[in-house]
Amino acid sequence: MSLTARATMVVSLAGGLASFAFADSFTIETLNYPNAAQTAAIGINDSGQIVGYYTDTPGSNGLNTGPDYAFLYSANSFQQIIVPGANGLTQALDINNSGQITGGFASAAGYQGFVDTNGTFQTIEGPAGTNGEVAVWGINNSGQISGVYADAAGFHGFEANSDGSNFTIINGPNGTGAVVTQINDQGQIVGYGGGCSGFIYSNGAYTAVTDPNGCVTNLLGINDAGVVTGITSSGTTFAYNSVTGTFTTLPAGFSAQGINDSDQIAGFFASPEPSTFAMSFAALFAVAVYRVRRRKKAGQTGLAPFSQE
Repeated sequence: MSLTARATMVVSLAGGLASFAFADSFTIETLNYPNAAQTAAIGINDSGQIVGYYTDTPGSNGLNTGPDYAFLYSANSFQQIIVPGANGLTQALDINNSGQITGGFASAAGYQGFVDTNGTFQTIEGPAGTNGEVAVWGINNSGQISGVYADAAGFHGFEANSDGSNFTIINGPNGTGAVVTQINDQGQIVGYGGGCSGFIYSNGAYTAVTDPNGCVTNLLGINDAGVVTGITSSGTTFAYNSVTGTFTTLPAGFSAQGINDSDQIAGFFASPEPSTFAMSFAALFAVAVYRVRRRKKAGQTGLAPFSQE
């Protein structure tokens, strides 16, 4: 039986091999938008289509000096995503199996969310008084979306339909605010904020997730098997099986983002903490896609699902 996971960068192969429990082989796939200075892979669907963003302006120490441009990577080819009304900044953050793409873009009204359905764009706005700062971070195969908006009090998560209806605020287990990222087909939502842990939100209840390697667990992706990706304040990146409670440490410096049902993880290497991502999506560095394969042996538990070889 085998497990695959996607992430980034050839230089991590040796160190990554040692850091994965029970790992016995790795395949690394590097993605770089043609002629881009920096590229970030963020979301991935079950067909292996990837969305993210790139910049053609190099920054110092991995810091992006912008602007960002959204892309779709499909069938070994890149396509730029152009959102009507965008003004110098567009970021694609997730893609479902129907090819619907979510993200955010800068406009005259501020930073707004979008859902792209076969080239038809729906702008997603938060409640009144949010100053136009909205990012749609996730979309599942039913077209339910999840994301984050900002107001004077800080960041707040939300879930909604793809047309923006049934907009429901998610303020975290402490009720003080949260950053919400992805949503799976069961309606489970991951995010962080309000304490030293991330959370899985399902049917109105919060389940805390705290990596033993560090505080402030930023949960960034979840698939239908309940496998979650994230990073701690200490910089440890991980995949977490919410069914078995098993953590798998990912290569140092890798920022794991979206995860599909084959346990392929899109991500990138960056110097700042992903918590800066919430609205600024600040830093990118040498981005790629990384696949990890390992065997499950008797008595060992780990990420699911597994497929018979």
